[in-house]
Amino acid sequence: MGEIMKKIYLASPHMSDEKYEEKFVKEAFDTNWLSTVGENINEFEKSVAEYLDIKSAVRFI
Repeated sequence: MGEIMKKIYLASPHMSDEKYEEKFVKEAFDTNWLSTVGENINEFEKSVAEYLDIKSAVRFI
C-alpha cells in the first residue's frame, strides 16, 4: 500500500509561558469532556488532516 506509519509518542505536559492552554483545560472540566473524544479533539484531528492534505489524520491500530 505504500503507506508510511509513524508514531507520535506522548510527552510530558508543557504549558506555554502565556498560559493559552489553561482556557482549554478549564473548558474540558466545565463541559465534562475529560476524554479522548470531544469537539477539541475532533477539530485538532481535522486540522492535522487538512494540513497534511489527507482524508484522515488519525488511525487506531
